[in-house]
Amino acid sequence: MLGNVRIDGIVEYTRGQIECRAADLLRRRVDVAFRAPINVEVLLENTPDVHIEDMLGLKNKYSVEGGVCTEDDTRELTVLIDYHLMNGPDDAGYNAAIAEELSHIVLHRGVIQQIKSMDGFIQFRRCPQWKQIELDARSFSAAVRMPEALISRRAEAVYREIMENTSFGDPHAAAMLVRNRLAEIFVVPVADMHSRLVQWPCQVMARVIASAERRSESLLSSEPVHRYSQRAFIDE
Repeated sequence: MLGNVRIDGIVEYTRGQIECRAADLLRRRVDVAFRAPINVEVLLENTPDVHIEDMLGLKNKYSVEGGVCTEDDTRELTVLIDYHLMNGPDDAGYNAAIAEELSHIVLHRGVIQQIKSMDGFIQFRRCPQWKQIELDARSFSAAVRMPEALISRRAEAVYREIMENTSFGDPHAAAMLVRNRLAEIFVVPVADMHSRLVQWPCQVMARVIASAERRSESLLSSEPVHRYSQRAFIDE
Protein backbone atom coordinates (compact mmCIF):
# COMPACT_ATOMS: atom_id res chain seq x y z
CA MET A 1 0.00 0.00 0.00
CA LEU A 2 1.41 3.39 -0.97
CA GLY A 3 -0.56 5.39 1.57
CA ASN A 4 -4.01 6.45 2.66
CA VAL A 5 -5.49 9.15 0.43
CA ARG A 6 -7.69 11.64 2.21
CA ILE A 7 -10.56 13.55 0.62
CA ASP A 8 -8.41 16.71 0.45
CA GLY A 9 -5.75 14.89 -1.61
CA ILE A 10 -3.19 14.71 1.19
CA VAL A 11 -1.71 11.24 1.60
CA GLU A 12 -0.99 9.95 5.11
CA TYR A 13 1.39 7.07 5.74
CA THR A 14 2.02 4.59 8.51
CA ARG A 15 5.57 4.29 9.81
CA GLY A 16 5.87 0.90 8.13
CA GLN A 17 4.80 2.33 4.78
CA ILE A 18 7.35 5.11 5.07
CA GLU A 19 10.15 2.69 5.93
CA CYS A 20 9.22 0.50 2.93
CA ARG A 21 9.10 3.46 0.54
CA ALA A 22 12.47 4.75 1.72
CA ALA A 23 14.07 1.31 1.40
CA ASP A 24 12.57 0.91 -2.08
CA LEU A 25 13.93 4.30 -3.14
CA LEU A 26 17.43 3.40 -2.01
CA ARG A 27 17.23 0.03 -3.78
CA ARG A 28 16.16 1.58 -7.05
CA ARG A 29 18.63 4.46 -7.03
CA VAL A 30 21.72 2.72 -8.36
CA ASP A 31 23.34 6.14 -8.81
CA VAL A 32 23.80 6.38 -5.02
CA ALA A 33 25.93 3.85 -3.15
CA PHE A 34 24.24 2.13 -0.22
CA ARG A 35 26.81 3.13 2.36
CA ALA A 36 27.21 5.78 5.03
CA PRO A 37 26.82 8.62 4.49
CA ILE A 38 23.96 8.38 2.02
CA ASN A 39 24.53 11.02 -0.68
CA VAL A 40 21.22 12.82 -0.34
CA GLU A 41 22.31 15.64 -2.63
CA VAL A 42 22.78 13.23 -5.55
CA LEU A 43 19.45 11.57 -4.73
CA LEU A 44 17.76 14.93 -5.07
CA GLU A 45 19.76 16.26 -8.03
CA ASN A 46 19.10 13.11 -10.09
CA THR A 47 15.37 13.08 -9.38
CA PRO A 48 13.58 13.84 -12.69
CA ASP A 49 12.26 17.39 -13.13
CA VAL A 50 13.89 18.63 -9.92
CA HIS A 51 16.78 21.01 -9.36
CA ILE A 52 18.32 22.77 -6.34
CA GLU A 53 19.00 26.47 -5.94
CA ASP A 54 20.31 28.54 -3.04
CA MET A 55 18.38 31.62 -1.93
CA LEU A 56 20.01 34.45 -0.04
CA GLY A 57 17.96 35.44 2.99
CA LEU A 58 15.56 32.50 2.79
CA LYS A 59 15.80 31.72 6.51
CA ASN A 60 15.56 35.38 7.54
CA LYS A 61 12.55 36.07 5.34
CA TYR A 62 10.56 32.87 5.78
CA SER A 63 12.00 31.30 8.97
CA VAL A 64 12.72 28.05 7.11
CA GLU A 65 15.95 26.59 5.76
CA GLY A 66 14.36 25.02 2.69
CA GLY A 67 11.25 24.80 0.57
CA VAL A 68 10.00 23.46 -2.73
CA CYS A 69 7.69 24.82 -5.42
CA THR A 70 7.04 24.55 -9.14
CA GLU A 71 9.04 26.58 -11.63
CA ASP A 72 6.88 29.06 -13.54
CA ASP A 73 4.05 27.20 -15.28
CA THR A 74 5.97 23.94 -15.77
CA ARG A 75 5.81 20.74 -13.73
CA GLU A 76 9.48 21.09 -12.82
CA LEU A 77 10.21 21.50 -9.13
CA THR A 78 12.72 23.88 -7.59
CA VAL A 79 14.16 23.12 -4.18
CA LEU A 80 15.27 26.34 -2.51
CA ILE A 81 17.84 26.15 0.28
CA ASP A 82 19.09 29.03 2.40
CA TYR A 83 22.29 30.38 0.83
CA HIS A 84 24.37 30.22 4.01
CA LEU A 85 23.29 26.67 4.79
CA MET A 86 23.95 25.42 1.26
CA ASN A 87 27.35 27.09 1.06
CA GLY A 88 28.40 26.80 4.68
CA PRO A 89 30.24 24.18 6.76
CA ASP A 90 27.19 22.48 8.29
CA ASP A 91 26.99 19.40 6.06
CA ALA A 92 24.74 17.57 8.52
CA GLY A 93 22.24 20.43 8.59
CA TYR A 94 22.35 20.75 4.80
CA ASN A 95 21.69 17.04 4.36
CA ALA A 96 18.74 17.27 6.73
CA ALA A 97 17.26 20.22 4.85
CA ILE A 98 17.51 18.73 1.36
CA ALA A 99 16.37 15.30 2.57
CA GLU A 100 13.18 16.83 3.95
CA GLU A 101 12.42 18.52 0.62
CA LEU A 102 13.16 15.24 -1.17
CA SER A 103 10.68 13.61 1.20
CA HIS A 104 7.96 16.09 0.29
CA ILE A 105 8.61 15.45 -3.40
CA VAL A 106 8.41 11.67 -3.00
CA LEU A 107 5.47 11.58 -0.59
CA HIS A 108 3.47 14.66 -1.55
CA ARG A 109 4.40 15.47 -5.14
CA GLY A 110 0.80 15.85 -6.33
CA VAL A 111 0.20 18.63 -3.81
CA ILE A 112 3.68 20.18 -4.12
CA GLN A 113 3.23 20.62 -7.87
CA GLN A 114 0.33 22.97 -7.17
CA ILE A 115 2.61 25.36 -5.24
CA LYS A 116 3.82 28.16 -7.51
CA SER A 117 6.21 30.11 -5.27
CA MET A 118 8.02 30.13 -1.97
CA ASP A 119 5.20 32.26 -0.59
CA GLY A 120 2.84 29.51 -1.68
CA PHE A 121 4.96 26.92 0.12
CA ILE A 122 4.78 28.96 3.34
CA GLN A 123 1.01 29.20 2.94
CA PHE A 124 0.88 25.42 2.43
CA ARG A 125 2.69 25.00 5.77
CA ARG A 126 -0.28 26.71 7.44
CA CYS A 127 -2.82 24.13 6.29
CA PRO A 128 -4.52 22.00 9.01
CA GLN A 129 -2.81 18.84 7.73
CA TRP A 130 0.70 20.27 7.90
CA LYS A 131 1.58 18.63 11.22
CA GLN A 132 1.02 15.16 9.75
CA ILE A 133 2.66 16.12 6.44
CA GLU A 134 5.78 17.32 8.25
CA LEU A 135 5.86 14.27 10.51
CA ASP A 136 5.72 11.93 7.51
CA ALA A 137 8.40 13.90 5.66
CA ARG A 138 10.76 13.85 8.63
CA SER A 139 10.22 10.13 9.12
CA PHE A 140 10.98 9.48 5.46
CA SER A 141 14.04 11.75 5.62
CA ALA A 142 15.38 9.81 8.61
CA ALA A 143 14.80 6.46 6.90
CA VAL A 144 16.69 7.64 3.80
CA ARG A 145 19.64 9.27 5.59
CA MET A 146 19.89 6.58 8.28
CA PRO A 147 18.72 3.25 6.82
CA GLU A 148 18.07 0.66 9.51
CA ALA A 149 20.30 -1.93 7.84
CA LEU A 150 23.27 0.45 7.72
CA ILE A 151 22.65 1.75 11.24
CA SER A 152 22.66 -1.76 12.71
CA ARG A 153 25.78 -2.74 10.80
CA ARG A 154 27.78 0.34 11.77
CA ALA A 155 26.51 0.32 15.37
CA GLU A 156 28.12 -3.10 15.87
CA ALA A 157 31.55 -1.81 14.87
CA VAL A 158 31.21 1.50 16.73
CA TYR A 159 30.11 -0.23 19.93
CA ARG A 160 33.08 -2.62 19.85
CA GLU A 161 35.48 0.27 19.24
CA ILE A 162 34.10 2.28 22.14
CA MET A 163 34.13 -0.68 24.53
CA GLU A 164 37.75 -1.40 23.63
CA ASN A 165 38.98 2.17 24.08
CA THR A 166 36.81 3.70 26.80
CA SER A 167 36.61 2.97 30.49
CA PHE A 168 33.31 4.00 32.06
CA GLY A 169 30.70 2.75 34.49
CA ASP A 170 27.64 4.34 32.95
CA PRO A 171 25.92 2.36 30.16
CA HIS A 172 24.00 5.50 29.20
CA ALA A 173 27.29 7.28 28.57
CA ALA A 174 28.25 4.45 26.24
CA ALA A 175 24.99 4.93 24.37
CA MET A 176 25.67 8.64 23.95
CA LEU A 177 29.17 7.93 22.60
CA VAL A 178 27.76 5.43 20.10
CA ARG A 179 25.07 7.93 19.09
CA ASN A 180 27.56 10.77 18.57
CA ARG A 181 29.93 8.62 16.52
CA LEU A 182 27.11 7.33 14.31
CA ALA A 183 25.97 10.93 13.74
CA GLU A 184 29.47 11.74 12.48
CA ILE A 185 29.59 8.69 10.22
CA PHE A 186 26.17 9.34 8.67
CA VAL A 187 26.70 13.15 8.59
CA VAL A 188 23.42 13.91 10.34
CA PRO A 189 22.58 16.17 13.29
CA VAL A 190 23.03 14.42 16.64
CA ALA A 191 19.36 15.05 17.49
CA ASP A 192 18.28 13.27 14.30
CA MET A 193 20.48 10.28 15.05
CA HIS A 194 19.19 10.19 18.61
CA SER A 195 15.58 10.03 17.45
CA ARG A 196 16.42 7.32 14.94
CA LEU A 197 18.17 5.13 17.51
CA VAL A 198 15.34 5.18 20.03
CA GLN A 199 12.53 4.61 17.55
CA TRP A 200 11.32 1.62 15.59
CA PRO A 201 12.74 -0.07 13.57
CA CYS A 202 16.27 0.69 14.79
CA GLN A 203 15.93 0.72 18.60
CA VAL A 204 19.71 0.54 18.80
CA MET A 205 19.92 2.66 21.95
CA ALA A 206 18.31 0.00 24.14
CA ARG A 207 20.61 -2.66 22.68
CA VAL A 208 23.68 -0.55 23.46
CA ILE A 209 22.58 0.04 27.05
CA ALA A 210 21.80 -3.63 27.61
CA SER A 211 25.14 -4.64 26.11
CA ALA A 212 27.12 -2.11 28.15
CA GLU A 213 25.35 -3.14 31.37
CA ARG A 214 26.53 -6.69 30.78
CA ARG A 215 30.00 -5.47 29.76
CA SER A 216 29.55 -7.38 26.53
CA GLU A 217 32.42 -6.94 24.08
CA SER A 218 29.99 -6.99 21.17
CA LEU A 219 26.55 -5.48 20.66
CA LEU A 220 23.79 -7.87 21.70
CA SER A 221 21.58 -8.85 18.80
CA SER A 222 18.32 -8.39 20.69
CA GLU A 223 17.00 -7.34 24.09
CA PRO A 224 13.46 -6.69 25.33
CA VAL A 225 13.14 -2.98 24.70
CA HIS A 226 10.44 -2.55 27.35
CA ARG A 227 13.07 -3.09 30.08
CA TYR A 228 14.63 0.27 29.27
CA SER A 229 13.02 3.64 29.45
CA GLN A 230 13.24 5.28 26.04
CA ARG A 231 11.64 8.36 27.54
CA ALA A 232 14.86 9.16 29.44
CA PHE A 233 16.69 9.80 26.18
CA ILE A 234 14.24 11.86 24.19
CA ASP A 235 15.36 15.31 25.37
CA GLU A 236 19.10 14.69 25.76
